[in-house]
Amino acid sequence: MSVVDTIVCDSSTVTLNVLDLLGPVEGTKVYDLTTSFTGTVDGVEPTTTDIAMGTPIVNQLINRTNQVQTVTYNFRYRLNDPRNGDAPFCDHGVDTSITIYVNPTPRFLVTIADTVPCDSTTIFIDVTDQILAVEGSKVYDLTVTYNIGDVLGVSPNDEYDIDHDISDYLINLTDQYQIVRYNFRYRIRDDRPGQNFGYCDHGVDTTIIVYLEPTPKVNWTIVNDTICDGGEVNYSLSTPSTAVFGVQYNVTVLNSYPEITGFSDRNGLTDLSNPLFEDVFNSGDTARMIQYVIRPFTIDPLAAQKCGGIRDTISVWVNPTPRVIPINIKERICFEDFTDIELTSPTVMTLGIIEFDYTVAISNPTYVRGNTTPENVS
Repeated sequence: MSVVDTIVCDSSTVTLNVLDLLGPVEGTKVYDLTTSFTGTVDGVEPTTTDIAMGTPIVNQLINRTNQVQTVTYNFRYRLNDPRNGDAPFCDHGVDTSITIYVNPTPRFLVTIADTVPCDSTTIFIDVTDQILAVEGSKVYDLTVTYNIGDVLGVSPNDEYDIDHDISDYLINLTDQYQIVRYNFRYRIRDDRPGQNFGYCDHGVDTTIIVYLEPTPKVNWTIVNDTICDGGEVNYSLSTPSTAVFGVQYNVTVLNSYPEITGFSDRNGLTDLSNPLFEDVFNSGDTARMIQYVIRPFTIDPLAAQKCGGIRDTISVWVNPTPRVIPINIKERICFEDFTDIELTSPTVMTLGIIEFDYTVAISNPTYVRGNTTPENVS
């Protein structure tokens, strides 16, 4: 009796060749076959008698379980007496048994918690074995496809033990989301020394697709970063980032001065087609700087903010309304004397000097004359 291999994959066809080692005999050469198996295996030849010598046994063995099963074939050579209706005649030959080990179909479960991770985060792909004992080593082939040069941290294509989970720290080097495909193929490797029977690799492939978000960025422009009291802050936002479900923006205004009012925080901005504007007031006497801190976020399918991006800041100076405090040093003067009025201001602007425009009004110009031409005084 001979067989190519005694360890086979699920649903393999096994051929057991029955070779006659005798020459001519008086009688009919036959053999009896007795089969037995463990678990649930379909396709096993039933126990049969009086099989013509030389007839091979060809079975497609299907393992319906999740672990290796054995199928034992017992052959007993004998001679039947044709003179007596082929009754058993010489049956004292040596029995021969061949045991076939039928591996199960490789099955595993591959899961990931989040298929849309943020840039520069660690993803975990859990590989769970769903079969028990086998003949051979349980491994899987990993094939990863992605845009090389755009993503760092991807596990190399290789063969891994079935208990090896994937843990990759993925870095997106671009401004748009990147697709990383992890393909897993479960195989049972034949590790018998001196043999090269290969693998049982007819298991189902599993592919996990990861959409790696970019770190969202924001660009901005502003019409004027220095405004007057009650002036308009007018700024526009844009982004180079392309995320899976889009990008939102939060604007937080940093202000330490109670005299500055009119500004507003904004959250969840999505429409960047129009500029943002508001009037900001300074009720004090000193120019103050406020800051608009803009932070972009990628969002999830429910439009909830998820991956925080790079903050950027717009600094705006808000000047006060200039005030003048005149000090009349000479409240009364004699004929042909000079007036003496000192013009002062508590106002502190961002830059430049404060100028005063004034006019002279005379209650009775018939009797009072002099230089009444206004001048710009600083």
